[in-house]
Amino acid sequence: MDVREEKQPQNDFHIIEEEKSVSGDELPAKVRAEIDALIESYDADRRELIKILKEVQEITGWLSPAMQTYIAERLNLPVSEVAGVVSFYHYFRTEPGGRFQVNVCLGTACYVQ
Repeated sequence: MDVREEKQPQNDFHIIEEEKSVSGDELPAKVRAEIDALIESYDADRRELIKILKEVQEITGWLSPAMQTYIAERLNLPVSEVAGVVSFYHYFRTEPGGRFQVNVCLGTACYVQ
């Protein structure tokens, strides 16, 4: 019986595999440095959380629990507050995205057109 491993397809995002335990220390140094630079550009202002999360997602492709924990630590926020914002807005992804993204408008304005 010949068993072969299937290779996962590569995608265009800088994806970090999610670890079972959630700690900001588990992020690669390059990602931590990019997040640090981004947070410093906002003067570590906790009121800029949504903008910071949006830009981190643009860099990494998604917001893993480790990233959320690291951002919370750097902004001196509870992890629950960061996770609450991420789960509230449909824009944020907590899992890696696919190669293509399709958005469907279900609002009234789209039906009127």
